[in-house]
Amino acid sequence: MDPSARTHLRVADGGPVLLDLEYYPQMNFHRCLDLIKIRPAAKRSTPSISGRKFRTQPRLATLLLCCVFVLFGCSETEMSIEQIRTFQAQGYYELTIDPLRVRIDRGERDSETLLLYGIALTRSNLYSRALWPLKEAARDPEHFVPAMMQLAGSAYATGNHDLAIEILGEVLDQEPEFLPALRMRTFARLHSRRDYEGALEDAEHAIDLDPQSTTMLAPRIVALFGLERVEEAKEALDEFADRPVEPDAVEDEMTERVRALACVARAKLAEEEGDLELAGERYDACVEEFPAQGIAVHEAMAFFGTGENGKGDRFDEILKAAYESAPHDRTFRIAYARRQQLLGDTDVARSVLEEASVFGYPGAMLDLAGFLNNTGDVEGALEVYREAMGEGASGAAFLLAFGEALISAGEFDEALLVADETGPESHKAFIRGRVALKRMEYEKALEYLTQGVLLWPDNAVARYYVALAAEGVGEFDRAIEEYRNSLRIDANAAESRKRLSMLHLAEGDPWAALYILNYQTQKREALHNTDELALLELEALAWVGRAQQLPRELQERISQPRFWGAAIAALAKGMGRRNGAASAVALIKSADRLNLASPAAAPALRELIKNLAELGKTSDGIEYARAAATTNPQNPESQSILGGALLLAGKLDEADAMFVRALTLDAAHRAGLVGRARLATERSQPSEALGFYDQVAKVNTEVLRGRAEALALLGREAEAEAELTRALSESPYDGPAADQLVELKRMRGAEESEIRALVARATRFGVGEPAKPSPESSEPEPVSPSS
Repeated sequence: MDPSARTHLRVADGGPVLLDLEYYPQMNFHRCLDLIKIRPAAKRSTPSISGRKFRTQPRLATLLLCCVFVLFGCSETEMSIEQIRTFQAQGYYELTIDPLRVRIDRGERDSETLLLYGIALTRSNLYSRALWPLKEAARDPEHFVPAMMQLAGSAYATGNHDLAIEILGEVLDQEPEFLPALRMRTFARLHSRRDYEGALEDAEHAIDLDPQSTTMLAPRIVALFGLERVEEAKEALDEFADRPVEPDAVEDEMTERVRALACVARAKLAEEEGDLELAGERYDACVEEFPAQGIAVHEAMAFFGTGENGKGDRFDEILKAAYESAPHDRTFRIAYARRQQLLGDTDVARSVLEEASVFGYPGAMLDLAGFLNNTGDVEGALEVYREAMGEGASGAAFLLAFGEALISAGEFDEALLVADETGPESHKAFIRGRVALKRMEYEKALEYLTQGVLLWPDNAVARYYVALAAEGVGEFDRAIEEYRNSLRIDANAAESRKRLSMLHLAEGDPWAALYILNYQTQKREALHNTDELALLELEALAWVGRAQQLPRELQERISQPRFWGAAIAALAKGMGRRNGAASAVALIKSADRLNLASPAAAPALRELIKNLAELGKTSDGIEYARAAATTNPQNPESQSILGGALLLAGKLDEADAMFVRALTLDAAHRAGLVGRARLATERSQPSEALGFYDQVAKVNTEVLRGRAEALALLGREAEAEAELTRALSESPYDGPAADQLVELKRMRGAEESEIRALVARATRFGVGEPAKPSPESSEPEPVSPSS
């Protein structure tokens, strides 16, 4: 194969890339100017590409593939080297991994077999497994260059630019004019941000060797900017951007891409120099000339979509034009569909994805299935996944997504069958572990998921599920470490951040919770805070005595009226844990902007009533609740809050009347049903209590503990144990549920080891002596992201 052969239809990190088919790693020109910090760019993420076509095109591809197997009479593990070469040349790298591994295991370790195995592994993103075969293949002078280029490409793809530069230096020592090595080393040096001089030297050498190519013009300009030779860089940029295109010239796609990059660079420069009008004109010109070039589209959308340049209509026009110019481009298609969904036009979003799947565009059916799953049409999503699989769709990404959808739908047996089909052992273990988690088989889940992360160590989601399994078996220290691992890998792993913060608060360590809530890796990612995370942070800050020192982001969030009630409730909860119920009451009463009679104040009103009851002032709580119920006679929440206040005061008949009133307004009102169930239990009517609990649509630990209490009163201890076990599955930090379960297990004479584990859990999460805030000196030491 010609080493300079290139393909241009790849996407990575939201922008176009150049990829030499045999030697060249993914080079993201979208980030070229970001390398010299002309302007901070928002991090973009792009769904992975399955690389598999569906419907008409895949049927043909699958048919041809089957013909190859039939004609050659080979099974997956019996391919000849010639057949393996053919499959790899057509891009079917994963299919050659097992046949090559079988050959190597039986002793066929010639350099070509090792090289092909290394190539198959790197093209399947299994970089660490590829190191040994490629190093061994490189010992043979005949295969030294291709093996070393694969090693360099792996290092580059995983961000180890220094290692890539070192390996490429060895290649260029032997072949100083080898263009792919010069190109790759140019980009590696740029990405390292430490050797712009070397990058410029490599770029200019490559240009001298191939003066007709425009590939290295952009990195040369970036290197000049990096060296602060700004005038030379601007001159080179203007010269290239203004270069006329010959009327009869046939541009390859890379030439057009580099021209688009030059166009965008000039617009960026105008933007950096503060001439926003000129910048806008230049961005407009770029997307007019290059409507389907990712670099032009993304940067123009970023310019018109934010800040003082914000023009929503222009943003949408650019995106629509990009999609219509290149409907086969998965990045534009997904972005356009997602934008329509955000604008509330889900029908258009769905039609865009359905049309793409009809035309058989790569990844289209996977995207459609994901869209249906996310919008609640689980059955529709599964139908698409099954149809795609029936038409030959496979591959690790597809099968993993299909398995996840099946698990979400409760189709566990079918999910396990999909796990058997998927190639990577890490994916098999992940799906099996997720199924075991859903079935509450925590020990089995922990075994599978631990096996999965050994093979897939840098996956934040996998680490999160290991932590959930560890919680299920009561190994909370293991769970803490896995949640931390998840955050080290991805600081935006919101669920890991939330669960770990909740765990630390439940065990009485607000300083640890605050550390996790504010943790960022050395990359300083922008945290995607949610309302839940904000409330946890407010509670922790009040608990450690910093309620008056709120970060500006939290102050801005609290300033939103919709958030006042929940925010004051969270602060009061933390204040109460620090100084007792009286301080919580004082804080809520001092919130002068909060109207406790308004529906939005319901969380704070509930917290106030609870703390007043702790102080023996239930009548004061009733007074506040009655004011809210009178002000909002048609609001079921206000009526049920009054019912709860009356119940705390022992006024059962009046409380029942208010709960009935709430259920008259909304027959499914959760607080009303739970209130009537609690009343029935107070009146020693457990059967009636179960009847009300059974009507609650969304079951939580409060409901499960209430059901367990009613079942125990009926003498149905085994069922009560099952409810409490489920409660601990839903909320592993529920100390009272663990304590209730201890009593039931002792009554039936359970194993002492089983009881000891539950006692430890109950003690850890607040049953017994109240948890005290840790002194400031106990704030955990920062954990290195690389540890």
